[in-house]
Amino acid sequence: MRSAPPRHLLAASLAGILFHIPLAMAQHVVADGSIAGEDFKMPAAGDYVTTDPAQHAFHALNGGMIFGDDGIHLSTQGEKAAGVRVEGAGSAVFLGRSSSILTTGDGAAGIAAVAAGFDGTQIAIETRGDAARGVDLDNAQLALSQATVQTSGNAAHGIVATGGSHVQLQRTDVMALGAGAWGAVLRDASQLQLDGTVVFSEKHGAVRIEGSGDTRIELSNGAFLYGGNGTAVSRDPAATGRVDVVLSGGSEIRGDIVSAPGVTSSPVGAAADLHVRLSGASTWTGRSDAVRSLWLENGSTWALSGDSRVGSLDVRSSALHLSEGARFNSLTVEGDLHTEDAHLYFRGALEGDDSAVDRLHVVGDTHGDARVYVSNVGGVGAATLEGITVIQVDGRSDASYTLAGRTVAGTNEYFLHKGGVAGGEGNWYLRSELPTTPDPCQVDPLVPGCAPIEPVDPVDPVTPPSVLRPEAGVYLANQIAALGMFSHRLSDRLGSLDGGDARNAWARVGHGQANFTVVGGQLLANGNTSVLQIGTDLLRRGNAAAGVMLGSGRADSSAVSDLTGYSAKGRVRGSAVGVYGTWLQEADGTRGAYVDATLQYGRFDNRVQGIGLAPEHYDSRMASASLETGYTFNVWQGAASALYVQPQLQLSHVDFRADRHVESNGTVIDHADAGGLSGRLGVRVFGHGTAAGNTVQPYLGVNWLRGSGTSTLQFNGDTLGADVPRNRYEVQAGAELKLGQRWGAWGGLSVQRGDRGYRNVGGQVGLRMAW
Repeated sequence: MRSAPPRHLLAASLAGILFHIPLAMAQHVVADGSIAGEDFKMPAAGDYVTTDPAQHAFHALNGGMIFGDDGIHLSTQGEKAAGVRVEGAGSAVFLGRSSSILTTGDGAAGIAAVAAGFDGTQIAIETRGDAARGVDLDNAQLALSQATVQTSGNAAHGIVATGGSHVQLQRTDVMALGAGAWGAVLRDASQLQLDGTVVFSEKHGAVRIEGSGDTRIELSNGAFLYGGNGTAVSRDPAATGRVDVVLSGGSEIRGDIVSAPGVTSSPVGAAADLHVRLSGASTWTGRSDAVRSLWLENGSTWALSGDSRVGSLDVRSSALHLSEGARFNSLTVEGDLHTEDAHLYFRGALEGDDSAVDRLHVVGDTHGDARVYVSNVGGVGAATLEGITVIQVDGRSDASYTLAGRTVAGTNEYFLHKGGVAGGEGNWYLRSELPTTPDPCQVDPLVPGCAPIEPVDPVDPVTPPSVLRPEAGVYLANQIAALGMFSHRLSDRLGSLDGGDARNAWARVGHGQANFTVVGGQLLANGNTSVLQIGTDLLRRGNAAAGVMLGSGRADSSAVSDLTGYSAKGRVRGSAVGVYGTWLQEADGTRGAYVDATLQYGRFDNRVQGIGLAPEHYDSRMASASLETGYTFNVWQGAASALYVQPQLQLSHVDFRADRHVESNGTVIDHADAGGLSGRLGVRVFGHGTAAGNTVQPYLGVNWLRGSGTSTLQFNGDTLGADVPRNRYEVQAGAELKLGQRWGAWGGLSVQRGDRGYRNVGGQVGLRMAW
């Protein structure tokens, strides 16, 4: 749709043609066929000016003819003085290219024709007086090409056609700028053909239809009608005869089609004999109360700007938008609705059964097929009972409608259902539950192959579960990934082998895969997290060391609905900075106590992408503190090998914050409640053997992990949580290798399990250098 009326020539044409009239050249030309020798005139290029009332610049009558040269400029200053007036059969006036007409008197006309015709190309017409007319026709014909018609006075209409006149405009702009000025007024069976033409009223309506007889308005090749007061076509309630408005070739009407400006009538009746047809990707934006039949064909669009009523509606390979502004609209079809490959667009604040939404009400029957699109606008989402009525059908409901794309609000997924409500079997509803296919034997027990149904005692109906959208699972998966991305233990950072008295620089790469469910198993979520951390000791005093560390990580997650099969994907990119401090009772770490503490701060860039939905981006942050302690027992010592048992206790606290995020569909995600205090209690068994100066140390560990039990988010005030068990159990195994005095490496695998199918499998490798 165009944001403003196109101006093919407009200001450029007017500035190039109007007006350089020397006041000394005051004259007019008259060709009167009833006077011998005065019936034919050929004025030369130049300026022609009149100043008296009703004194026309060029006037042909009684069969007289005026053939003007190119570059003729006409100006009248008196009241009711036309630039060109043609009257009577056989009379004609021709102006050459680059000619212009200017009138300044009230009631004047740029061109006036009575029972005659006028053709012109590249002519600029301007009137400045009140009640003037750019073109005034009575039982006449007008053909303009590449011209401009502009009026600026009050009630100065661009074109007035009366008495069966015929107006043809090609690539011409008609502009009525004054108060109460129509772009065009058609009376008594007059016709208007617009080919690539603009008819524009700045402060009033575009076209007014009055009188009796059939009227036809044709727009083709990108023609455009626009009414500044919101009315595109107004039919006088007292007018009689059929009115046809036909658009083709990408033409556009912007404004209402009504029986009178600002008047909403009751049901469309026989008096409203107005018919509209759009084809060839044409567009109408507006409302109507006066259209008896409306056809949309071949990629055309009607976008309602308010509540509307039509007699009958056909939509074939075209689109119907029930609203596009701040309010929701209703469309009533008094007769039948026929759709073929149609697209029906609804908007609404989706919540429960009483949600405010666009509605389509068909009093007659429905036939054909259509795809239905429903967009949420600020609705918080809620479970439905009977459903949200989007299409009401009073007659036979024979059409087949399918929901295109996805309709979501808050955590809820909505689906299109037919019937299921007493008294509304033909209606179409949005419900937050999956459609079900009825058992044919329950519908008709007499169907062949159906066993007789024995009567049973009635039972209370089972309310189907509300359908959650998978994006909720991804938001939670992102949250869980961010919480654990940079968490680690002393052995993850340095292994169990010390680097002697030297400082250590280290690096580790880890990867984990987690699977869990959301809200009782309706959503299955999984995530893959990869992390790189590097660090170095900055200070070492005896058996104690302190250092800094940096981390970078990425997590990719997905969630799939067990009910719908819909899925969504997420991504988290994180970075962290931290410090650590470690104390060993014995420098070699083979016996005695140890204490390790870390502080970290991380930032995360999060992304969620659902099928058929816009991608969502938001930020989150975390601050964590960890304190780990343990004691190493040497339970067996050999000449070149040893076995150790190390009980461990670790307490961690994570403060997690996520920005409040508003999705493109209006869903608000906030109040992230995750992290808190967690603990780990376990034992690690390791032993080592030494050969050729290198030490190999396999290990096996078991841990009990106790979490905070909280990982929730609020979606429009509804709290959803991940089914991450409070208690998890872990088994880990791996090996460490000390290469000489400076280098060490380690690697291992771990498996965590918990209630409700929780699983987390991880692995890591690390490298340490003493310096």
